[in-house]
Amino acid sequence: MTTHKSPVIDDIKINRNNWLFDHPIWSEIQSFGMKDLRQQRISMTVYLDLCEAKDWLTMKVHKCSQLQLVYLSGKSQRKAPVEYILPLTADSELSQEKIQEFLEHIPVDNDVDQHNEQRSLTLAISDSDSTTVYYRVTNGIALPNDMIISSQASERQLPTEGDIFAPEEL
Repeated sequence: MTTHKSPVIDDIKINRNNWLFDHPIWSEIQSFGMKDLRQQRISMTVYLDLCEAKDWLTMKVHKCSQLQLVYLSGKSQRKAPVEYILPLTADSELSQEKIQEFLEHIPVDNDVDQHNEQRSLTLAISDSDSTTVYYRVTNGIALPNDMIISSQASERQLPTEGDIFAPEEL
């Protein structure tokens, strides 16, 4: 029977049991002094999912002292705007009031379009088996990006019944 030795990097022995807790981002999350250990672990899981599985860039971890939560920021693509992600456990209780509280306390980028002051946040709801579902929430009803009406489009005349129905249907 062959035994496999764990790799040694710079005199640090890495094995299956300790790699996560020796990760520098885990140390940063721990330094925030947040009370909810489950939310800290979920934050690390979501961080790894976004970095390793989804190839997000410039990922950072942040603390929200008012909510006692860890949140993340990063870009899905190089030229994309910074997005903010709040990792939550699957059994977190959510309400409209709670989501509004998240939107008020989690900062957003200062490069918000002057015409669209819609604040948004992505909730990363993760289960203990690391299954994660992402939901984007806003502080109001937001049209999908391809449905936003430009000032030119709003000047067009609305279609009439004749434009919508064939003559025999009228």
